[in-house]
Amino acid sequence: MFKIYLNEITKIKTKIYEVSRQKVMLDFDLADLYEVENRDLNKLQAVNYNLNLRSNKCK
Repeated sequence: MFKIYLNEITKIKTKIYEVSRQKVMLDFDLADLYEVENRDLNKLQAVNYNLNLRSNKCK
């Protein structure tokens, strides 16, 4: 079991990139990690973004 856990950590670490001294993950790698389609992850992000826009306009 411990070996499986280490394999998962290694898999995640290989998908983290450093850009301008910031650690980032690409959307398709994140979708793969959560085992969802990339387009579904992007739709969820768009919904959250729009909800935040609306809540800021109401204030």
